[in-house]
Amino acid sequence: MPCTHFAVHVPCSGAAVEFLHRYCGTEIVCSRPSGRTDQRVYWCSEPGKETDFIYVVLPDRKEDIPQQQWRRDLSHMGMSCDSREEVEAYAAKAEEDGILSLPPMDLPFPTGYVCLVHAPWGGLVEFSYGQPLGTMDCCR
Repeated sequence: MPCTHFAVHVPCSGAAVEFLHRYCGTEIVCSRPSGRTDQRVYWCSEPGKETDFIYVVLPDRKEDIPQQQWRRDLSHMGMSCDSREEVEAYAAKAEEDGILSLPPMDLPFPTGYVCLVHAPWGGLVEFSYGQPLGTMDCCR
C-alpha cells in the first residue's frame, strides 16, 4: 500500500508552498477552498510525480482557529487502499486497538472513502480509497 500524501496544517499557506517549491522542488498541482476559512488548500508535487506523492498544505493551525470552530488537527500521512473493504479492514483493526479516530465514510471530492487512525507519534494516518492524485480540477 503506497503512501500517497502528507498533509500538514500551517500558519501561513503561502510561506509553506514557497518553502516546498524552493527546498523540495515542488509545484502547485491543485488548489481549492479550505472549507473552514477564506484560505485555500494546496496540493504540491515534484514535476512528473503528481500521481505518486502529494504534499497537502492545510491552512490554519489549531491555535489560529477560534475554539468553537476547531474540531481537530487534520495533519496526517495518507495511505492509498485498493478497495472500500480494505479501508474498512484497517478501521476494524484500529477500533479493536482503540485508536480509530474517524470511522469509514465517504467525504466530498477529492477525499474519497476514508478512515482516520491515531498513530503512536500523536498524528493521524488516513486510509483512503478513490482519492485521485495529480493535476486535476480539484476545485469542484
